[in-house]
Amino acid sequence: MQIPTSSVCFKEEIKKSQFITYLEPVSGKAEAMDFLGLLKLEYPDARHHCWAYVIGDPNCTSDVGMSDDGEPHGTAGRPMLSTLQNREVGDVMIVCVRYFGGTKLGTGGLVRAYTNGVLGALDACGLEEKVEKTKFKVSVPFSMESALRRYFADSSAVILEVQYGNNVTFSLELPLADLESMQSEIVNMTNGQSIF
Repeated sequence: MQIPTSSVCFKEEIKKSQFITYLEPVSGKAEAMDFLGLLKLEYPDARHHCWAYVIGDPNCTSDVGMSDDGEPHGTAGRPMLSTLQNREVGDVMIVCVRYFGGTKLGTGGLVRAYTNGVLGALDACGLEEKVEKTKFKVSVPFSMESALRRYFADSSAVILEVQYGNNVTFSLELPLADLESMQSEIVNMTNGQSIF
């Protein structure tokens, strides 16, 4: 999954209608709706505020939303959402503010206009791969502390905290994909004297 690295505004005029597309990185539905509310306050006289959001995995439909906001059914929100999902972008809110220019675009023209707005915003915002992370703790004998510190320094793990008691306990964060191999390596390094 890709996530946007910045907020973007992409503007386009089509047959005298203004399409102002905003892209905003978000982490939840409430944040997405707050952003929509801000744009409605900023553009109170716009004819439409069409939108779509995807929270988390774009291939999962459990946390997505969209609205045509008065445009003909299926001509704005659905194409915007489909574009985000096809490009595999998550944690994002797209709002397209439209000022009607007097010429009707037809359903095909509207679908193209809203799709192009999303594509233009995605191209301008910059995307990065989202790495799912996990946290875990491992306790080891004191004699293993320096070897494990060196190992963690050369790995994808980040030491969050170190606690001292009967053993040394490391609290770590690392990419989920690396968890199994790291646990296996720690078991080997400590000759099975590690507790997860």
